[in-house]
Amino acid sequence: MKRSLFLITLFSALLFPGYLISTGGYYTVGNNGDAVLKANSALCENIVSREATVEEPLARKELNPDKITLLSWNSYKGSIPGWLDNFARLLQDADLITLQEGYMTDSLVETLDANDYSWDIASAFTLDTMPTGVLTASKATPSALCATWDKEPILSLPKTAMTTEYRIKNRPDTLMLVNIHMVNFTLGTKSFANQLEKIEKIILQHRGPVILAGDFNTWSEARLTLLQNLTARTGLTQLSFTADHRTQFFGKVLDHIYSRGLRIIETHTVESEYSDHNPLLATFAYPQPQIATDDSAHSTSM
Repeated sequence: MKRSLFLITLFSALLFPGYLISTGGYYTVGNNGDAVLKANSALCENIVSREATVEEPLARKELNPDKITLLSWNSYKGSIPGWLDNFARLLQDADLITLQEGYMTDSLVETLDANDYSWDIASAFTLDTMPTGVLTASKATPSALCATWDKEPILSLPKTAMTTEYRIKNRPDTLMLVNIHMVNFTLGTKSFANQLEKIEKIILQHRGPVILAGDFNTWSEARLTLLQNLTARTGLTQLSFTADHRTQFFGKVLDHIYSRGLRIIETHTVESEYSDHNPLLATFAYPQPQIATDDSAHSTSM
């Protein structure tokens, strides 16, 4: 079924391009405000600055360092009946959500708002006037946000990536979360590598913990190698799943979660009939940084 849905998506995009309506420009939309990324702004193709006010209670919410749970899922635009109800059940324990092919319907907005999430979407295009792209939601408001766009060479439709940062209670560092949907329909790996290069530059400028999650479309050994090289250079570790129901194509896993500077508590995947991908869940902790004492420093020097 998964492969059939993938092929249907491909042929629909090729045969009915008029069904996808270009936005006429790349942009992000959010419910609670964005902030300029604290790294080199030249790396981001879209930055929106919106100051938090006293009336915005979410702006002061922080992540709990003892338990940070992520739900990552390519939602297939929520197009399979029952997806929203299934999503509403899965998000109950999630502090962070990364959706690829997020489709910003009124019902999705209502679900996120009703569960007290701050959310942003980097629109790749509009479908029936509603933006679709990578959507990131959280129980804490992002202190920084930026987005990038990369066109599919064959379909000429963009894939998006969005980087957000979150404050962590009683910790000096912010958590960087990268939500990415990698280019898919290419004859080589140049566009794939170019998209990864942008993300690598952003991650390398961040000193705190990092989570990189999404649909990487790693359906070839060459693509997977490029991704593994990036994660090695940025110090990211790949999460493994004991009961691994991640979607595969050509025998390769498409969805991944990577992290840096966090302790991995639990990971699992969920078999779902409501998308052409299965959701991934991971729970992390951010331990208190160890401060060396005079004694420990002395013993180390010896």
